[in-house]
This record gives sequence, structure tokens and C-alpha cells, in this order.
Amino acid sequence: MSNSGRDHERLGAFAEKLTAAMIEWEQPTSEDSGSWAERFPFEAMARELFRLQYQSVELYRRWCDFRGVTPENLDSWHSIPTVPTSSFKTMEWTSLGPDERMTWFQSSGTTGTRRSRHFHSKESLEVYERSLIAGFRRLFPGEHEKYRYVMAIPDHNEAPHSSLAHMGWTIVRHFAGEGQALHLSQVGGEGQWLLNPERVDAFIRSLGNDSRPVCLMGTAFSLVHLCDWLGTDGNPGAIRLPAGSRVMETGGYKGQSRELSREQLHRILENLLGLDASAVVTEYGMSELSSQAYRRPGSPPNPFLTPPWMRIRIVDPETGHPSEQGNPGIIQVFDLANIRSVMAIETEDLGSSWADGFELFGRMDSSEPKGCSLFESGLWFPPNR
Repeated sequence: MSNSGRDHERLGAFAEKLTAAMIEWEQPTSEDSGSWAERFPFEAMARELFRLQYQSVELYRRWCDFRGVTPENLDSWHSIPTVPTSSFKTMEWTSLGPDERMTWFQSSGTTGTRRSRHFHSKESLEVYERSLIAGFRRLFPGEHEKYRYVMAIPDHNEAPHSSLAHMGWTIVRHFAGEGQALHLSQVGGEGQWLLNPERVDAFIRSLGNDSRPVCLMGTAFSLVHLCDWLGTDGNPGAIRLPAGSRVMETGGYKGQSRELSREQLHRILENLLGLDASAVVTEYGMSELSSQAYRRPGSPPNPFLTPPWMRIRIVDPETGHPSEQGNPGIIQVFDLANIRSVMAIETEDLGSSWADGFELFGRMDSSEPKGCSLFESGLWFPPNR
């Protein structure tokens, strides 16, 4: 058997082991979930996946060699070399050959802009979906099978390469059944996501006949558009969602609406929809990852929480060393569910570590050609040797 064939088998065995752990964690037992997370063998599994990705992703192997880190001298998962999210726009961080790629997720943007691409096979997509369902069940509060799902996100058939659209479709298919979602948004001619006024009106009219709790999911900009449609913050109780309803806000304005602080947006949503403060939850994810984090309402320390197979490291942007708890830095994500890509990602987001999770401050100022932009220009790219 060739080396590539052996790598494929080993990655498949890793996927099976990780999926089994996800299924176990998804179903709560009498044991505390924090205790379960502490027992999760993240260090050992991260080392194993790093070795497999070092062997199977040639581009990543060259990058790690350039950084002087190999499976033989790795001291801990903290030292696994990260790759910047911006590099996914121009480079293929994948162990999948062209004929193995079932689909890909790409970052959002309008026609003509460069977008990140994260390739998936059938197997890696199944791991993505299992990670999503387990994290949603355990970290997003509510009775998921009882929700009526309403999406300020287009149908996945309209946006087939949006990880967020695929996320919504997967959640609805698993908890409510195929096609059991009302989509308030559609894709415009330039690729932008737009609210459909007829669908919004139909949803509002339906509230008088359907008492099921609603799970409303949408990007920050889509939810701002919805709030504007309902009449801004000066129209309290514009509509009243049924008891037990939740909102999942996924962040991201991308210049498609006015920008509000998270606290402002959540207060407006609570006011317009007749919700308690505990009903609006923020999700953190991106096309380059296969797992998500969730933050319930409140002030720090009330951090974003991650599933056990996803770890966060905050590093000082000047030194690259870990930041002290509470101090701002660049968010790095280590996601074991990124089996066929690379597990270690450096984002363009700023945050801080808090207790068992992390806080998110916003995007890094990218006005100066540092870090990720230097990598894209080739100044940081390792020679082909």
C-alpha cells in the first residue's frame, strides 16, 4: 500500500475514534460535562492528528519544517504551528486530491472577491456534521426537537458553499426533519444575503396560529435588517415569539448593515421579539473550521464555550506568546474535527481567555501588512525543498 493509502486509512481510523467521542459527549450522563471535558485526551489526539496532517498535507509539512516543528520534536499541542485564515484564499490546505473533494465551504463575500476554501470529503463532512450536532445540543440551551426553525439565512441549495447555510440545514434535518425550516433570506444577484419581505410577513402572520417555540438563526447583519423591518428599538414587542423561543446570532457584519455592539443588538432583539435576556445566544464559527463555540448572555467572565475537541489559545500579536488571562490577543483555534485540512488555525479575531472559555472583542486591525498579509505576499512562505 502506498504512503497516501496508509495515511487515508489512518485518518479514517482517527475520524471513527473522534466521532465515537462526540457521540458519547452529546448524550448527557450523570457525570458533570466539565469533568468529561477534563478527561478528554486532547493532548494525545492532537499529537496524533498533527502527525497525520504533517504526513498527508504537503503544504503544511513544508510550513511546519520552515517553523522548525515536527512530530518528533513537538512538546505539546500549544506548539503545533497554526496557519492564518487568510491563506485559505490562495492555498489549498488539504490532504484531499481533486477527485476526493465532495464539496467545499468558502468564506462570505461578493462576486469577484477572493474567498477562503475548506475542502471536504464525504467522511470529513460527516465529522463536521457530528461535531455540529453534538456542540449545538450541549452548548446551545433549549429543547431542540420542539423548536420551529426560522432562518435569517438562505436555503443551502441557494448557497451550497456556505458553511453557515449547511450548518442551518444540518441542524434542521437532524432535529426537525428535512425541509422543516422557514428561510427569511435569499441570495441576491451579487451574492449578498437579502431578507425576503413576503417571507417575513408570512412568518409574522403565522405566529398567531403556531405556538411552538421558535429557534431564529441568523448573521448579525441579517438580524439588524430584520430589526429594521420590524421598526427599530422604538417599537417594543413588535412581535412576540412563543415562550421558550431562542435566537442564535452568528456574528459578522461584513459591511452589509450598520454595525452595532453585540450588547446593543441583543437588547434590540429582546425588545422587539419579547424575549428574556437569556434567550439570545452567540455562535462563533468560520468556514475554515469544523466546530463551533457558543456564548450565552451575560458579562465576562461568561465566555464562549467549546466542545472538548476544540481548544482556544490567545497569543500576543507582537510576541506570539500566550496572553495572560483577560488580556487581549489573537485567537488561535485548534479543532480536531478539521481532519482533512489542518487542525491549527490563526484567526483575524481578537479576544481573551476567560475561565473555561474565551471572550471575543472583534476583528484585528489589518491596515498594516503584518502577519497574515505577509504570509500571502510570499515573505513568510517556506521554500519548496
